[in-house]
Amino acid sequence: MHIQPSKKSRNDLIRLFLATFTFIGVYIALIALSLALIALLIALLLYTIGEKIPFLAVFIVAPIGIAIFIVMALFRIPLRLPKVDDTEERIPLQREDAPKLFEIISELATEIGAPMPTQVYVERSVNAGLQVAPPSFKNLFKPSQQLILGFGAITVLNQSELKALIAHELGHAIQKTNSLGYFVFKFNQLMQKVLYDNTYENQILESAGERDKTTLELIEWFAAYTNRWIQQFLRFLFSRITINFYGVSREMEFHADAIAAHVAGPNPMATALLQLHFADQAINELLQFYGNRYEQGIQSQNIFEDFRRLLTHLASENQIAMDQGRPIFTPQDKGLFISSKLVAVDQWASHPSMKERLERLAMHTQPNQEVATNAAIHLFLASEQLELTMTKQFFFSTDAKQPISYLSHDAFIEEYIQSSKPYQFPKCFNRYYDYHNPTILLSSTKMDEIPKGIAFTNLFDNETIAHVKETQALQFDIHNMQQLIQQKGAISFEYDGRKYNRKYAAKQMVAALEKELKSREEALAEHDQKIFQFFMALARSLNSEKQLKSDYESLIAFDKKLHELYEFQEQVSSFLVFISEVTPFHIIKENLRKFKPLEQKLKEEMELLVKDKACADALPPEVEEKIQDFIREQLHYFGVSIYIDENLEKLYTAINYLPILANQKYFVLKKDLLDHMAMLLTKKTTLIDKYY
Repeated sequence: MHIQPSKKSRNDLIRLFLATFTFIGVYIALIALSLALIALLIALLLYTIGEKIPFLAVFIVAPIGIAIFIVMALFRIPLRLPKVDDTEERIPLQREDAPKLFEIISELATEIGAPMPTQVYVERSVNAGLQVAPPSFKNLFKPSQQLILGFGAITVLNQSELKALIAHELGHAIQKTNSLGYFVFKFNQLMQKVLYDNTYENQILESAGERDKTTLELIEWFAAYTNRWIQQFLRFLFSRITINFYGVSREMEFHADAIAAHVAGPNPMATALLQLHFADQAINELLQFYGNRYEQGIQSQNIFEDFRRLLTHLASENQIAMDQGRPIFTPQDKGLFISSKLVAVDQWASHPSMKERLERLAMHTQPNQEVATNAAIHLFLASEQLELTMTKQFFFSTDAKQPISYLSHDAFIEEYIQSSKPYQFPKCFNRYYDYHNPTILLSSTKMDEIPKGIAFTNLFDNETIAHVKETQALQFDIHNMQQLIQQKGAISFEYDGRKYNRKYAAKQMVAALEKELKSREEALAEHDQKIFQFFMALARSLNSEKQLKSDYESLIAFDKKLHELYEFQEQVSSFLVFISEVTPFHIIKENLRKFKPLEQKLKEEMELLVKDKACADALPPEVEEKIQDFIREQLHYFGVSIYIDENLEKLYTAINYLPILANQKYFVLKKDLLDHMAMLLTKKTTLIDKYY
């Protein structure tokens, strides 16, 4: 098999090598120039001493010191790099453990023209990967390949999807750039100390506010600033290496997808991506569930059985079909996860987005092979034992304060459902309010009767839900496009199939989308008015009108307050930027003096939120203690010459939790309103029978 990489990948590879050689050349040139300057200045110094010109000698010593400082900074390369060993979290798989799986891997390797992996591992992730073993003299030009299969992926994929996923990973093995990532990673480690470790320079610059400096201190201060300029220049050059490497990496993902599509057909690879995305969401929920019970020592006997139970529950909640304990997707189901029409290339991303990959896969015309719908887990002879071993790895580091206890699978799913109920809105609204907040104008709403033609089933039908999701996606697209337009340099993105690389045209598109968004929001506001009228008439028939109106008024009032708190947090964060920058001492003290009014307002807002019962569940005990200290105490954030980290931590805890507590209060008010509305629907009245 020979599938050519794209022209873009070849161009990115050329740019990567040019960026690398440029960086290394400039780096060596800086060292050479500094050493040459030192030698020249020393010779000049010896000449001035010999000629007995002491006045000139004084002016030569300073540049020598600065040049020596720069050379020492450029030579700060670590002699030994830290080792990253993640093999402890992997279980080596032998052919006798899964002979059918190894047969598939062998057949795929032969068909693709890739070397058979030297080792196959199973790990606890929801993914797969091909890892290059550290090179040695023996395998320098033919590196050893290790195939890693996430057990979460094996749990949710069928055998055709797993085959496509393995073909994708083996596709990387025939790419000439496959070993490139390892060398870029190591090169990055080598340069970290040179480019980013400026601890000593910061100490010099932080004392810049002091007066009466000695000549030596002035030389150090100037040398530190000079080195910082050099660092920034080298960082810029090094960023070109990283960006171009990520560009190559993204194109290689597309190339590997093309190989998988050629071997297994485009559909299995597409559905595998959707399965893994859904499974990743589920396993994050699972880990959060047990993470919240960590200190109580609560564990699972088989976390993968819990995983399957949770997948079944989440699939039911999202109306996704199941087969053999696995959610079933088709390439057309991408709308469940992707509503955005924006495709923006993130130059700092090493992988393309799922949307981009699905669109590329849809372009392949290879026929799909006969689909093996059997679960991939059936390829393992002792899958249950493997699940138990992997489960122990999930909990291997536990040092719980309580004795370990195991939660049965039935108890897990029941407790999960109960624990998630407080964060769910009533199902009767068909998830309308999962994507949308009520927007009504009480003063302009007629509440005498339900307008003719309004029926409950029409208020929350699937067409309305799709309209809400599209509106939400449009909001995100406009925001992201505005961010792209505001960035420096060239832009490049695609919206609804049309490419934009000129800011003027992009701004025109944003203006058009904002007009569309306004129209959509007006339509939703009108729809919300109908919902409000329906429920107010219903509440009147049940003598609950006053309470329902009060619930609406509370939510609308706090919605306005919520936006004010967002703006206030942004104001506080912007004011305190100087703390993360090198700032003279006297300016730090003056800025903190000016900060006092903002600090006082922050204390007042936090005190109101902390006392609110609606926010009680959003504060862990250790966080609440820090916030209470911030509210009660008169904290000082800067001493004679250093920041007081303990007090800064309390300040930033309050700043970070301001929107968290505010959102929690808004959520509770919204849920109270929706629970009240759902309760009204359960009352069997003539009005319900007529309109429900």
